[in-house]
Amino acid sequence: MENVNVTPGTNSVVIDIAGYYRIEFFLLLQSTSGSFDITAGVEVNGDFSQPSLITSTVLTADFEIITLSSIVILAAGDVLTLALSSATGGDILFGPGTNANLSMIRLGV
Repeated sequence: MENVNVTPGTNSVVIDIAGYYRIEFFLLLQSTSGSFDITAGVEVNGDFSQPSLITSTVLTADFEIITLSSIVILAAGDVLTLALSSATGGDILFGPGTNANLSMIRLGV
């Protein structure tokens, strides 16, 4: 598999070939500022535009594992970014080891 669209040290991936993709992400994190709502997901071209790539939860002082997997249609040139958002705000600590992962597999056109 070619990885010409992946640049180490960046936080986004560009889709080179349009088609159906299996998108999956994993996060291990906790709140260090009390409980608050958080939205985690994959932004497509800078927006949480695909509802199937977004999940919401309440972060607490305990480590939370957030995972999501979905099949979506993406266009060539789409930029995917793993992102967090909160209307109320708060401080987040990522877990030890592998604490965030974003993967995509093209299933077909």
